[in-house]
Amino acid sequence: MIALRTINIPIYMGLDAKFIGFFELLKLNILPTVSLFMCIICYIFYNRFTHDISNNFTNIGKVIKTEDMSYEHLVFLATYILPFFTFDANDIRSFVSMVVLLIAIGSIYIKTEKFFTNPTLALLGFKLYKIEFKNHNQAVINMTIISKKIIKPEDTIHIRLLGENIAYGEVKDGI
Repeated sequence: MIALRTINIPIYMGLDAKFIGFFELLKLNILPTVSLFMCIICYIFYNRFTHDISNNFTNIGKVIKTEDMSYEHLVFLATYILPFFTFDANDIRSFVSMVVLLIAIGSIYIKTEKFFTNPTLALLGFKLYKIEFKNHNQAVINMTIISKKIIKPEDTIHIRLLGENIAYGEVKDGI
């Protein structure tokens, strides 16, 4: 979003138009360039994350009850993303305020284990569920699950813990 709001590409269509050069273009677009670099880093971490979570499941169980929590993405969006558009990214004071605010919000979400409500996960195809399942000891466990697949009662689920009550889950055929 920052890149789109601050990109500055001079456009002139006159007969005497000439290219200003890559260095000058980069100088005009430092923030969008940094944003693009950060997006590339995020893509690398996403690939690593998807590889890491697809292995080392710590628990297997049978789903008893599910509740779709995908509405949580909309709460996050309305509360934090929409006000982002009021910031003037070209004003240094507004930009610093925005960075401090985003760091504070991120810290709160990580400390309260609400990171799973981030709408970016929905864009990447993840779904949120609150499930109740029986593990191999027949103990009933309530947990928030992030999954790329639809989870239904009676499904067999393999779980990898991400936090105290948050896990990544995959529906598997047979135990």
